[in-house]
Amino acid sequence: MAGLEDPLDVQCVADAARDQLSNILSEVDGPKDVVIQADLMSLLNHVTPFSFLKKLGVDHVFKLEPTMNMGGTHRYYITRPDLHAVSQIATHIVSDHNDQQQRDYCIIFVPRQLASCESILEAEGVYGFVRILEWNLHLIPLDAHLLSLERYDTFRSLYVSQDFTHLHSIARSLLLLEGLFGTFPLVHGKGHFAQMVWDLFKRLKELGDTPSFGQLSEQGISEVVLFDRQCDLITPLCSQLTYEGILDDVFRIQSGYVEISSDITQKEQETKVLLNSKDPVFTEIRSLHFSATSLILTEISKNLRHTYREGKSHDSIPALKSFVKRLPELTKKHDSLATHVQVSEHIMAKKKREDFQRQLFYERAILEGADKTSVTDYIEELIQCQADYRLPLRLLCLMSITNNGIKDKYLSSLKDQYLRSYGHKHLVTFHNLQRVGLIQHKAEEQTPHKSTFKLLTKQLKLVPKDPSLYDIYSPKDMSYVYGGAYKPLSCAAIEHIVKTRTWRGLDDVVRSWKGPAFSHPQHTSRDAALAAHQKIVLVYFIGGCTFSEINALRFLGEKTNTNYLIATTNIINPNTLIESVVFSED
Repeated sequence: MAGLEDPLDVQCVADAARDQLSNILSEVDGPKDVVIQADLMSLLNHVTPFSFLKKLGVDHVFKLEPTMNMGGTHRYYITRPDLHAVSQIATHIVSDHNDQQQRDYCIIFVPRQLASCESILEAEGVYGFVRILEWNLHLIPLDAHLLSLERYDTFRSLYVSQDFTHLHSIARSLLLLEGLFGTFPLVHGKGHFAQMVWDLFKRLKELGDTPSFGQLSEQGISEVVLFDRQCDLITPLCSQLTYEGILDDVFRIQSGYVEISSDITQKEQETKVLLNSKDPVFTEIRSLHFSATSLILTEISKNLRHTYREGKSHDSIPALKSFVKRLPELTKKHDSLATHVQVSEHIMAKKKREDFQRQLFYERAILEGADKTSVTDYIEELIQCQADYRLPLRLLCLMSITNNGIKDKYLSSLKDQYLRSYGHKHLVTFHNLQRVGLIQHKAEEQTPHKSTFKLLTKQLKLVPKDPSLYDIYSPKDMSYVYGGAYKPLSCAAIEHIVKTRTWRGLDDVVRSWKGPAFSHPQHTSRDAALAAHQKIVLVYFIGGCTFSEINALRFLGEKTNTNYLIATTNIINPNTLIESVVFSED
């Protein structure tokens, strides 16, 4: 976290997972193969490098494919409890048996096995040939202050499908953190799923299911905030404006990596870049408003050129040796600079083609409660010219939430136009949007009253009165992540509760959100010791969080001398939020 130390070593979360995997793979001597489900491969890079696996006797690492005939006699599958993946594994085993190929099979489920997976193995007649183990890989440390379950289907599972399987992983991950860093002195929560996670956490703790690793740090977590995504659906619908946020919107950052096409980098093949605090250039620009990044990139370029010139001008052997030692660091920074300059230029060109400024104008108009007719006209225009199918839905949802719904005559007209333009399969999409609460009907005869969002805006000062006075180069509050147009509702509420240690004073906010609000102290002898240190607050987003919220909390931490450790089920952005509720043929 820029400007603050990171007193909690979150890498120990990965270390604990790596030790467990080491114990599993060490059970069998000799060479072995590991077959990994595709979406787990990037996660594995954060936990255990291939060099570590080689020390455990792993000869080859394969991606899980429909067919697989190569490899040795000991095969370990690492997969989520995914029915499709388990079916593929069963097919491999049947194929080997048909070819009279003898192997030892072990399936390692991440983070736990489900009975439905065992049923598939039994139905395929291979259950007796497989050892089944669990690898409790829950939170992945994507950065020094960021942990994620990286479950991209969480929002759809919880809010659309009403599948609560992920809540167990969330509760277990909290138990893991408590086992690593000590008992949480105070836990706040808001929302139905926050309450369910807290209840499950207590139940597992009562059953003695808390892992213990010994105290790894003198300083532990001061308090925890469990935040249900459904309490703030406005923030993830807004276009992100920090460099990290807009990078995710355009390229989609997955498991801390972004893939950049060869057309952008002018290289022979696609480039995969790891984005975290170890990237010297990314660290300086990640939290900045995108408009400010070009200035910083220019300054970094000038400093590098000056350093190179200065190094080449040294005429003494000791000075030259010192410069040569710095060359790997300077080369790394130079390569990173080139990548981010190319990415920035691509983003600017793309946003210019899409008339991004006009889109931002109407987003701000919605947040400020401006004339709804002009906004409706803009949405109709997007539909008629068949813009990206997600954009009109985003604006429609944003307009609905900020106005306590949309009148039937307007919603019916817009829905009809959308279905004709993008296909009637989206009847399911509109059903899902309504089910989640992203779109609400408002009857014509309904008595007009002040919207809930306006009440929240007034109490939490979410929308600055004069955004034009806002300085994106020297921000004063969290609204800078949206160009001064809007302060994230979730972060504003978290700011209040961390400051006051209670939900009191947020009566309008609490009443407007679905689900209970709670604050529960847990008795611990470390309370006094924690109070003497810098405050460390764990914020756990259930249902995903955006990079804008992460940047806003990082900014808030610097202003209040508080370390915010952020945990989330996954990273979301405006596009992925809409994608999670649209009709899917899968």
